[in-house]
Amino acid sequence: MLKSYAGLAIAVVITIAGLAPLVHLIAVVTVNGVKAIAKNFPGFFIDERALPGSEAIGGVGPYIVGTLILTAIASLIGIPISILAAVYTTQSVRSRLGPLTSIFVRAMIEFPTIIIGLSVYGILRLLDLALQVIGLHSPIPRFSALSGSIALAIIMIPFIYSQVEESLKGVPMHLREAIYSLGGSRLVSSYILLRYVRASILAGIGIGVGKAMGETAPLLFTAFGSEYYPSGGLEALLKPIGALTLGIYTMALSGYDNWREASWGAAFILLAISIALFTAIRIISGRR
Repeated sequence: MLKSYAGLAIAVVITIAGLAPLVHLIAVVTVNGVKAIAKNFPGFFIDERALPGSEAIGGVGPYIVGTLILTAIASLIGIPISILAAVYTTQSVRSRLGPLTSIFVRAMIEFPTIIIGLSVYGILRLLDLALQVIGLHSPIPRFSALSGSIALAIIMIPFIYSQVEESLKGVPMHLREAIYSLGGSRLVSSYILLRYVRASILAGIGIGVGKAMGETAPLLFTAFGSEYYPSGGLEALLKPIGALTLGIYTMALSGYDNWREASWGAAFILLAISIALFTAIRIISGRR
């Protein structure tokens, strides 16, 4: 009995010790972030960044819009690729390319994200140099919303892929046999299986989007950052664009008090979005 209580006490202490840093982080960001937002509410969500060193705290409106644009485009690129790659890997049992795809994509999870940003930058630079030989220029500028979205899509792909692949591998064999026994083609069976694991797919999408939304390093070499709202229609995708993570990075490292205070507000907004995504993932996963 004494050993049982001692083990329980140790488990409780370890749990509290593990949760303490997380609780502290959330508390600090929430207190400072809410305090900053309250100084210019609701303008903090709409206004542009204030002049450096001024008494105004300004806002992070362009950064919020930029984050939404980058994440939306990255999702349009990354989600279909991730799902189709997972379907190919699980359906092409006899193909040698399937296992190699799985190994490579899973290895991408461990890639430093800054390397991904540099790789996208380097590839676009090489493409631009190659096209200059024939008097043309790269259709995608190195510093643009589109290049930033490509970098985020690459980061997003392995997280969604791994979730979808594991879900499809966990489909009961009798269900697969039932589909094929009715004469279903691979295309039809893939569609039915994806519907069967749609909760896991949505959870994987949430994980991938959350991971991409919180990245800073790859955007330093691609999106580059901007303190103004995107303008010019679709041409805005070919120009530098801001993001919450870039705004936090720039303002937090500055020597201006109003910028540092605004960075707390931006951090709280990003934290709130991340918690909302995490909550949605848990709810969706619970419905499997």
